[in-house]
Amino acid sequence: MDPNLSTSRSEEELTKVSDANSEQTIRKSSSVGPTQAAQTVSTSTSTPTSESIKTEQTVGVTPGAAKEYKQKKTLFHAYQVVWYLLGFIEIVLAFRFVMRILGANPDAGFTKLVYGISSPFAGPFLNVFGASTAEGVETTSYFEWSTLVAAFVYLLISWGIIKIFKLGKPTDATEVNDSVDSQ
Repeated sequence: MDPNLSTSRSEEELTKVSDANSEQTIRKSSSVGPTQAAQTVSTSTSTPTSESIKTEQTVGVTPGAAKEYKQKKTLFHAYQVVWYLLGFIEIVLAFRFVMRILGANPDAGFTKLVYGISSPFAGPFLNVFGASTAEGVETTSYFEWSTLVAAFVYLLISWGIIKIFKLGKPTDATEVNDSVDSQ
């Protein structure tokens, strides 16, 4: 998805045409913003008698293009939500994994907080594999394979959700032809 969809862009082109009787300046400017897309054509014609004629025409976006832009913007935001949620879950599971492997004190406040937040995400996977343990003098270290499996499964689920969202993405004829021809 194009991250520049939510920002404004502007391009300008200047053309001068001269002949024996007149000089014509054509200025074309195109701007694309979050809510509009337009092209403005300004024509300025000067004659030897010092008459100056200025015309300006603005051509806006078609309703179909506006609808397509809104759909793409909505999909872009949905992608962001899915990836942010995945990021949160992965970070919480990573904290859990590191704290378990380093043998963090389970009675400490931060450790309780991390285990409490991560339990709903890691819980369904805790009995998939047993934890490898290492006894130390003061701590016991656990290598939780199940936490790694949970992180991988949530990554796959997020990837699948994004692929499903992409099915609803508006396409044009060129994109369809390119996709079919490459298969």
